[in-house]
Amino acid sequence: MINSVKFSYPLVCRKVSFVTRPPSASRFRCTAKFRYRQPDQGVTVTIEGEGCRIDFDEPQRAITKGQWAVLYDGEECLGGGEIDEITPLKPLPDYFNN
Repeated sequence: MINSVKFSYPLVCRKVSFVTRPPSASRFRCTAKFRYRQPDQGVTVTIEGEGCRIDFDEPQRAITKGQWAVLYDGEECLGGGEIDEITPLKPLPDYFNN
């Protein structure tokens, strides 16, 4: 049984930095990691001003504000940013929102 409160889809980084070059398109596919040893996760990135929205191919478990989303194209690190917003699959109980 999946505890849907612990799963998120999607997230927002208000400021994202790119290592070598900014993307040529405002929307692109790549992979991302949210934890050091996590396998690459397929994502669609939409650039929004200085930040981006990251939509997962599949909901991700236990992502929290303050973690970093790091974007990859194969072995190449494209860049990343601090996670500012998450959207749980199921709304959090009120005692988490106060």
